[in-house]
Amino acid sequence: MRRPAFFLAAQCAIVLGGLAGQEAVVRVAYPLFGVAGAANILLMAHVRAVFPTSMTGRAVTAVNLFGIGGTALLQWSMGVIVGSFGRDPQGHYPPEAYATAFALTIVGGLLALVFYAPLARQGASQDRGAGIHPIA
Repeated sequence: MRRPAFFLAAQCAIVLGGLAGQEAVVRVAYPLFGVAGAANILLMAHVRAVFPTSMTGRAVTAVNLFGIGGTALLQWSMGVIVGSFGRDPQGHYPPEAYATAFALTIVGGLLALVFYAPLARQGASQDRGAGIHPIA
């Protein structure tokens, strides 16, 4: 659970640093955001550990389907949010437009953690005896 929380913290640093004009904070947070975002692949291992062997294929397929579909929906939504802000005379969107779009992903990530945390804790307590390690 630490990696998704770190991912959300990096997103918050990007938004708040960008709005405050703290370029140094944003420059440090972006690479951390990328590294922490790669932790989502651990979800596949967790799905395989939680579901019975007879359902593994369907479970992993569902994770892929909703992951790809959710990504497409999220990117579209962020474009709608940014596009809803007016452009300046040079044709640029204001920083608040991007901050609002990133806030959508932060809220979504927080909601996902609230939903997933009890499942991860429950799986961790059941899996320890089986030699399966919970998502960190």
